[in-house]
Amino acid sequence: MKKESRKEGKGINHAVIAAGLKVARAAKANTLFLFIDPLKEIPEDPRNCRTIFVTRKSREELNGLFASDEKRIIQLPKLDMTRMGQVKMAVVLALSKKMISRGDRAVFISGLPDKDRLDSIVFLDTSKESEILTTQGIEGLAEGVEPAVFQEVLELA
Repeated sequence: MKKESRKEGKGINHAVIAAGLKVARAAKANTLFLFIDPLKEIPEDPRNCRTIFVTRKSREELNGLFASDEKRIIQLPKLDMTRMGQVKMAVVLALSKKMISRGDRAVFISGLPDKDRLDSIVFLDTSKESEILTTQGIEGLAEGVEPAVFQEVLELA
């Protein structure tokens, strides 16, 4: 199997992001979750759709990519996760931090963290999704708990 060049990977990433944005517009999604670990640079925010950046990297590892006070970052625990695992964990964390609400429509663009390539697009309507949001209690899961503490507990699990 031929190894993909860095230039090809960058082109694929741009194509997957463009396709994800088309899906978001067609689905009237109000949130775009973008897994940034495979990216070397952060793309410009799309109009009409808030972007939440998802990563397994620490704030220190992200130094220089974002302003130090950037609030739209979800840090996943450094656990081996499938792409759907990334989506599920990002939803739980976004709900717990009140970054999204039940009823929001979201598009997730993701890939594997050890590859330099985005390769998946998932659309999720949180008002209709039962696999991820099995109870209404998820929205208040971290209520009264500081997000940093909630994150630490998830990382321990």
